[in-house]
Amino acid sequence: MFDLPDRNDPNAPDTRKLKRIDRFVRDYRQEMAALVWGYAQVVAERGSEPEYLGIDLKPQPHFITCTRAQIEALNERVDNRLREAIGVLDGYDPEKEVLVVGITEGQVQLVVFSCEDPTPAQEFAALGVDVDTLLDRLEARMIEESIAS
Repeated sequence: MFDLPDRNDPNAPDTRKLKRIDRFVRDYRQEMAALVWGYAQVVAERGSEPEYLGIDLKPQPHFITCTRAQIEALNERVDNRLREAIGVLDGYDPEKEVLVVGITEGQVQLVVFSCEDPTPAQEFAALGVDVDTLLDRLEARMIEESIAS
């Protein structure tokens, strides 16, 4: 049996902002796929630990990064309530899928979608812009579309 949240419960978390992040990521699938893949390549070229791209809505929508170790540490601080997210990270295939971490008001969500054809690498090449330009464009769109309100 599943415990479904009661919409009338005043203590139930408001998930509308997380849904806005999800909708934004899906509305800009091609750009998000390109950005996630392009950013992963930059991190790999630096020889750094892999990082996940995320969207934080406070103080205004902007991109953040986090490592798996940071997500695992957060999971420990919140009494293992992110264990499903950790499972998603375990099954994530960056060659075919896009993963974005959504964060707002004490809530975390993973948005994952598959690239059918082209792959994220092809999406990045098709756009013909660098990672910084793409990141700036998408942040501006998040603010314009007021996904945090």
